[in-house]
Amino acid sequence: MARQLAIYYDITLNTGRDTHFFYREFYKFFNYLSNNYLLKTINLDNYRINTGVVKVSTTYMSLENLSRITYLIDYDQDNVDPVVFHYYRCYIVKSYEIQSGYVVFYVQNDS
Repeated sequence: MARQLAIYYDITLNTGRDTHFFYREFYKFFNYLSNNYLLKTINLDNYRINTGVVKVSTTYMSLENLSRITYLIDYDQDNVDPVVFHYYRCYIVKSYEIQSGYVVFYVQNDS
């Protein structure tokens, strides 16, 4: 699979007194979030990540309920074996704004 961005809503985790996840197998964490909180998945051609900022074209992003978006995962999952991730990085959404045809999410790495 090519790189994608999974956008999740209504889940705050790994911050403050919210739920903290510790996992040994990333795919189980990914599947849990995707089955319960996934809003949308976007292909790499339609988003960019640069130093704490994730930009998503408004062409591919609904402007409704943006305040409910709380978590992002940038990932590359294997085509044959969905348990294998070649790459992933998780982000906590701190805030957002709409700017020149993009939704700009200000994020913090979730390590």
